[in-house]
Formats: sequence, structure tokens, C-alpha cells
Amino acid sequence: MADKIEKNCFVISPIGDPNTPERSRADLLLNHMLKPIFKEFKLPPPIRVDESDKPGSITHDIVESIMEAPFCIVDVAGKNPNVFYELAIAHGLGKPTIILTDEYTKPPFDIKDLKYIKFKTGDYESGKEAEKKIKNQISMILNSKFKPKSPITEVFKFQNIKEQGDNGEILIEILGSIKSLSSNVENMDQKAEMDRAKITLEELWHNVKKTKELQKRRIPEGNQIDEYRLTVKGDPEIELVFVISNEGEVRYKVVEILEDLISHNNIHQDTEIELKNPTGMSVGYTAQLYIDLVKGSKENL
Repeated sequence: MADKIEKNCFVISPIGDPNTPERSRADLLLNHMLKPIFKEFKLPPPIRVDESDKPGSITHDIVESIMEAPFCIVDVAGKNPNVFYELAIAHGLGKPTIILTDEYTKPPFDIKDLKYIKFKTGDYESGKEAEKKIKNQISMILNSKFKPKSPITEVFKFQNIKEQGDNGEILIEILGSIKSLSSNVENMDQKAEMDRAKITLEELWHNVKKTKELQKRRIPEGNQIDEYRLTVKGDPEIELVFVISNEGEVRYKVVEILEDLISHNNIHQDTEIELKNPTGMSVGYTAQLYIDLVKGSKENL
């Protein structure tokens, strides 16, 4: 894509109503991050659908804007269904995409293998790091040798290979083996993350036990109090303080609370939580990871 770019890049993101967190993030991304970057590259300013002055339906405007755009910037934070629909259109048209997310959103299975740039709204250092990565990806897209890839273009590639007969079958087998190897490596990374989480949780309960031993020496039997603090970092943030004498009961009480919040759509499975024990030591997880650890690894906790 070495030719001079004259069309506007299209920004796909949740927009939200005025004075909402979604609108604040969308405006921050467009006006304070992307527009200055595009100005630095001497590119036409990026546009969002609510800034378009084209007549007709919004859906027609969106599709046409994606078709005309040299590339798209997509913010999947919050898992907005319209965003994923428009991302699929961009992939179907073979458009290069730069995909952004936040620290809470876990990508859906179908696009989990894509590269994401994370940035936390209101965090200066996070924003600067995201700007650096966006500039790097724009530079790659502007390179004449750049070829966009997406799940759809990869399928087309396989279809073209199939038409080559026996040689095509061999190539497909090789590519399949590479993909399988990549998946195995990713599973190893996930297992390592789970193992690290188990170790951290074990340290937390070990710390509680040590504190209880000290308490028994200082506090008469029957007067011992253990205070645990659970913070669920949803919107709004929830903080619960409860007293339970048995640390085993704490784990299952937290699981009960989290499952109830998830079932009533108060939080997502990937909502971050923090649990602080009586010693002041705290550990952080996503809600679903904590539930899986407690339910699936009772003997290790």
C-alpha cells in the first residue's frame, strides 16, 4: 500500500450516548489519539460513522465507508455486537485492520488469534504505549510489501491452494501442522498462566494460615475474627466485606457471589476481581478464572 492515501481511514468502535464511559473512550481514541497520529503521518483524518455527512441509511454509510477506507481501526472493548459485525465486513473485504481493546475484554474464540493493542482509558502510560504500537502498525500497512491477513483471507488462500492438485494438498497439510503447533504453544501459555494463578492463590491461603496461628497465640478462643474483602471491578465497582472463620468457606462464598453476579449479567466472566485476606495480602483474577481454580483444583488450594 505504497500509493498515496487520499481516502479517510474508518474507525469502528462503540460510540454510546453522550456523557457515558463508551462515548468518553470513543472520543478519547478518535480525537486525542488517532487524529494526531494521522496528522503526523500526513494522512487524511480518520472518521467515525457519527461524523459522516453522507445521506441515506447508517448501515449503508458504514459499509460504504469500510469499502472506501484504505484500512480500518477497530476498538472491540466491551464486545459491542455492532463492532464485530463491522469488523467482519472489513475482513470480508480484505481490509487491513488495527484492532484495539481494553484490559478487561477477552476476545471471542473466532478472533482470539488476532493481534490486539490494549490501552486503559485514562491511563497516560497505557495510552502512550498504545500510540507507539498503532504507529508501528500503520507504518507496516503503508509498506508496499504489506499484505493484509484475516480469517477470511486465510480461507481463500486454502481454496486457491486446493486448486493446485496434489501439491496443494501437501501445502495444506504443512500449513495445518503449523497451525496445530501454534495452537499447542498457545495452550501451553494458558496452562502456564493457570499454574501461576494456582501458586499465587496457594500463597494467599498459606499466608492466612500463618496469620491464624499468630492470632491463636494472641486472641482468646472464640474471639477470633477474620475479615476478608472482595472487590469486583465491574461497572459500577462492587466491594464486599465479610467475616468467616474457615478459609475454605471463603473460597466457596466468593464463587457463590461471582456466579450469582454473572448469572444476572451484573458482571462479565472476564471482569477483574481482587481478594484481600486478613493479613492485607491481595491477589487479582478474572471472575471466571477464580471460579475455575476453586471448582477445578480443590486439592491444590
